[in-house]
Amino acid sequence: MKLPSMNLLKLRRFPILDQLHLEERLLRTSSENWCIVNNGTIDPTIVMGISGEASELLEVNLVLRDQIPVIRRFTGGGTVIVDKGTVFVTFICNKDVVLGLQPYPRPIMAWSSLIYEQVFEGVGTYRLRENDYVFGDRKFGGNAQSITKGRWIHHTSFLWDYEVENMLYLKVPTRAPKYRVARDHLEFICRMKDYMPRSAFIDGTIKATANHFSLRSTEMEEVESTIEDFVPSSKLLKRQELEEAAVAPPEDQLERFLSKRSLRRNGLKNLHYPAYSFYFVSCGSFVQFSRFLFSLLASPHPGFKFTPRTHQTMRLIEIQHGNVVLNLHHMKTLPSTINVSCRKMGEAALEHPSYEVIHMANGYEIRRYVSSVWMTTLPIQNISFTDATDNGFSQLFNYIQGANNKKLKIEMTAPVLTQVTPSDGPFCKSTFVVSFYVPKANQANPPSANGLHVQIWKNQYVAAHRFGGFASDSNIALEAAALQSSLQVSAWYPKIVKSRGNSTTYIVAQYNSPYDFNNRVNEILLAFDV
Repeated sequence: MKLPSMNLLKLRRFPILDQLHLEERLLRTSSENWCIVNNGTIDPTIVMGISGEASELLEVNLVLRDQIPVIRRFTGGGTVIVDKGTVFVTFICNKDVVLGLQPYPRPIMAWSSLIYEQVFEGVGTYRLRENDYVFGDRKFGGNAQSITKGRWIHHTSFLWDYEVENMLYLKVPTRAPKYRVARDHLEFICRMKDYMPRSAFIDGTIKATANHFSLRSTEMEEVESTIEDFVPSSKLLKRQELEEAAVAPPEDQLERFLSKRSLRRNGLKNLHYPAYSFYFVSCGSFVQFSRFLFSLLASPHPGFKFTPRTHQTMRLIEIQHGNVVLNLHHMKTLPSTINVSCRKMGEAALEHPSYEVIHMANGYEIRRYVSSVWMTTLPIQNISFTDATDNGFSQLFNYIQGANNKKLKIEMTAPVLTQVTPSDGPFCKSTFVVSFYVPKANQANPPSANGLHVQIWKNQYVAAHRFGGFASDSNIALEAAALQSSLQVSAWYPKIVKSRGNSTTYIVAQYNSPYDFNNRVNEILLAFDV
């Protein structure tokens, strides 16, 4: 069988920002398949994923002091510091070039692992573990991807060697693979040079790739003469951006006691429980927010338990007194507000829509929902699932708090749904629709509101896949791909394909408050008709 063609571009000490610009140009403007091997970059450089935040991932003051460049690339993935000891390998392919390969993150990751199994045959205990290449339980290769309508890119930074002192610039991320088990950087990663020569790895990678493609070597001059001009989205962060990320809570403390009176001084009114309620409090800036939280943490009071938490999209202080829990919550997407909720522990569960499970298998279940009523936003155009969901939920929250034609307050329910229609690329806006399940008491005649409309499910069939943690831009596509892979070998798949056709739309269902950090429940839903 004739192998598909692939261009091979070998580089040495090519600047990583230029490489990222080149890769995006080839992904967007070329129709050919590419393998790029860059044997090291020039200066130590930090590279973050598309949604990376310097304040959460970097020791920003050290980065500023030592003038380390920081890049935000056009693909997802984690944060890495690269230098002359890093080897970069990139595959850019058309979706149909690998026979049987589904163009989703996990299948692409699994395919790439087969390539490297040939490279590392008999070397260490190589395997793909979650999204990393490891020897045993020590990571040596980190991956990032981007998938467009007709093409995909999978690129890897391999740690052939690294400088120990460079690890000081990186924080331990709050979202980490389970197998990391809270290990610091030096306990988590390893050097490839302890396992094989650098040249053997590069030659082995090219040889393994040649088993799947007919390789044609090319030079940088030829590449530059054939590809179209393109404005890349990977960028070097400005010093001002890093300085803003380095803002720390000041030493001067504000109020040093916790009471309704002090909370009102900071802008909160009508605090009550046991009802689960949100309060949007203007605080001007994150600095002012930090001062307030710092004052709470710095002033212990008998009977009060203070628990600070952090997450990719939020900062949270949980304050518990007896059986009352108060949450102060700052969303990065709403920098001038603090969300405050107050509840009693052990409250009754929220009302859910009714359904029956008609088939259950490994990784998914098929449900039939009885007729249910949902209040739904207009389509929201955004590059971020998290931002769009926050936007839609704010509209729906105002609705249930009385911003409707009847000025009626409506009980909170679960789940909150976000329908996702993916875009063709990471910097193209996807389409999101956010929905709230209307309680049965209000379904006969739900209040109306500007910008919202009623959606009715009538005996809707749904394929559901459950996952934990926080639903975010970094994992929803992976979970959707996992559901798709499970369904492809099921008897339900022909019915789903017949109903959905080529639709890529899926639904993310979130059942928990954003303040629940443990035992979270989310689902990917694919709706279809039978």
